[in-house]
Amino acid sequence: MRTIMLLAPAAILTACSASEGDVANAVGNDVAEAAACQPLDAAAKAALRKLDQDYAAAWKLEGTEAQREALLDLFIEKATIIPGGGGEPLTGRDALAGFWFPPDSPPTVVSRFERSTASVEGTSCLAAITGRSSAAWIVDGEETAYDGNYVILAEKRPSGAWKIRKMTWNNRPQGD
Repeated sequence: MRTIMLLAPAAILTACSASEGDVANAVGNDVAEAAACQPLDAAAKAALRKLDQDYAAAWKLEGTEAQREALLDLFIEKATIIPGGGGEPLTGRDALAGFWFPPDSPPTVVSRFERSTASVEGTSCLAAITGRSSAAWIVDGEETAYDGNYVILAEKRPSGAWKIRKMTWNNRPQGD
């Protein structure tokens, strides 16, 4: 399992430094647009770090609907998450909403969600964000807390906004 977790970031970073044709396929642009991809500048890195922090901020909003709306807005329509703990990959905002906000589930109060961005690498079209996170939440009066690592693959949309294309994480209950 450790080997898989070490290989996942390498595969994503390889995608971020891929050839023009690979980048075009990855972000759905034609080759001419992919040729315009440049190394990340300071402004792009700042926007990607903000995207990372916005993910945590979305979870800390009050109310399930506010969390859901803010969180899903950070992802492209066909985004994929690969949940920690060996969960099956899920694709599409509806699938993500069903995973994080299942119908008839009790409200979740996120009491703490901290993210520490370790690196931001890639191009002006496609980038990888890696880091560590620590969170605690309360459901039905019971608190759960974890620490873990994450990898986000973000793409720059035609609007200029960075959105999450793929995300994976692992987590370990605190105290283990």
